[in-house]
Formats: sequence, structure tokens, C-alpha cells
Amino acid sequence: MNYITFGGHKSIGYNMFNFVNMELSNNLKLNRPHLLLSLSIGDSSIDYQNSYYQLKQLNAKFNNAKDVVNRNQVLVFTEGSIIATDKSYIGQIIEETNNKKVTYQNVMGLLI
Repeated sequence: MNYITFGGHKSIGYNMFNFVNMELSNNLKLNRPHLLLSLSIGDSSIDYQNSYYQLKQLNAKFNNAKDVVNRNQVLVFTEGSIIATDKSYIGQIIEETNNKKVTYQNVMGLLI
């Protein structure tokens, strides 16, 4: 597959990228602080005093074949926030129960 998609709106072409190459690098050195590339929740590894960020309330919902499911509201860092941490990602996957069904909400953010 030449093109891959990330995130929502895949069926209408948003978040579509051309995959060119993939290499494994063991010598990748990340700067600190990092630039956040996607929405994410925080974790205990973040140095909040030396980070610069904007927060946003995320109220995601999705459609399935039967009905619309509203997800729990989550407070997230916005894209472009500057996060002081030693990790290359922050956040987690949140397990939720809606209408007696378990779903997962991805609120992990990549840092460069």
C-alpha cells in the first residue's frame, strides 16, 4: 500500500500520508523539550513547569451501524504544545464502557 491513514476521517482522505521508507535507528537522539504532534493526555513523566502547552476538552463521538456512541470527555494537550519529558510519546489508551460494550479511546501523542 502506497498510502496509509492515521486517525479519524480516513474515508474522506484526511490524515492520509504517502509512505516512502522506514528505517530502524538505534541512535535517534531527541531534543528536550519536545514538540507534540497529536492530541494527547498527560502523564507523570512530564515536567509541567518547563512545558508550554494549550489544553482542550475533547468530546469525541463515533458512529457505528446501530447508533451514535458519545465518549467520555477528556482534557488533552493540543498539537504543537512543547512538552518537557524524556519519553518519545505521552498519553495512554483509555478503556470505556458505553451501552454495556467496551471501547477504547486513543489519546497518545507522539513527540519529536
